[in-house]
Amino acid sequence: MHWRIIMVAALLGIVAVAQAQEAPGDLTRIKERELEVVRARINTLKESMDASAAERDRLTTELQALEVRISEQRMRIKELERQQRYTAKKKQALDDELAEREAHLDEESAALAVQVRSAYMSGGTEKLRLLLSQRDPATLGRLMAYYRYLNDYRAGNIDAVIAQIARLDELRRQIAAEETRLGELARERYGELTGLQASQESRSTLLAELRQKIASEGREVERLAA
Repeated sequence: MHWRIIMVAALLGIVAVAQAQEAPGDLTRIKERELEVVRARINTLKESMDASAAERDRLTTELQALEVRISEQRMRIKELERQQRYTAKKKQALDDELAEREAHLDEESAALAVQVRSAYMSGGTEKLRLLLSQRDPATLGRLMAYYRYLNDYRAGNIDAVIAQIARLDELRRQIAAEETRLGELARERYGELTGLQASQESRSTLLAELRQKIASEGREVERLAA
């Protein structure tokens, strides 16, 4: 009986020794596997950070280019607005001059109408009275020439004013066409500026997200490497 107890105790000792010898090896293998997982995670994070950094640099370059384009576009719009103000001012001046010429035309037309009406109403009687009262043919000729001169003068003035109005009206049409062109161009430029600003905003948002991602992954790498 005694020897059996001794044998059991010996066997238990051998098992304990064997277990004690195997345990450190198992722990080492477990730690190595954990380290491999950590290293793999760190490598994955670094690759992600490198890709994000490259994307960040690309977006930064694009944003810088967009800032230049937006600045140039604003300068173009400012120049267009200056041209629009100049064109509007020029058109207003032409409108004022046209109104003045048309008023002059009305005056000349009214004066000629009065003159023609007077000549028509007194017509033959006036000429006969002249013939009867003027015995000197030279004097009579000068009087008749004077009446013709007045009529021709009025008619000439009217023709000149009409020509001026036609010229001013053509200039105004040209300026109105230029005003329309500038307006369309300005709307186009504003549309382009809006598109550029939208691109700038979306890239700025994406850049901020990338920076946050890089910072978060960097903190995780530091934690894993500690």
